[in-house]
Amino acid sequence: MIAISAGDLSTTRVLIEHGGSLQNPKGIAGNGLQTASFLGVEIVVKELLDRGADVDAHLNPWGTPLVLALQGNRRSKVLGTSTTP
Repeated sequence: MIAISAGDLSTTRVLIEHGGSLQNPKGIAGNGLQTASFLGVEIVVKELLDRGADVDAHLNPWGTPLVLALQGNRRSKVLGTSTTP
């Protein structure tokens, strides 16, 4: 989970290739996709989605990866819009 939080794509890939779970809810915001979404680590979010991470996962009291991205103040990244007026 530290590799995901740090945005370390190569280590994230190695861990997944060696049996790391995409659904393990041990991150700061749930599973890897939820954590990467909350932190706004786009490159890791894309990798996890490409590898089949569950976009509808609700493994914590805060919600799905989309909800966490919005809560993590990543609205412009999620919606593809500017946060400035």
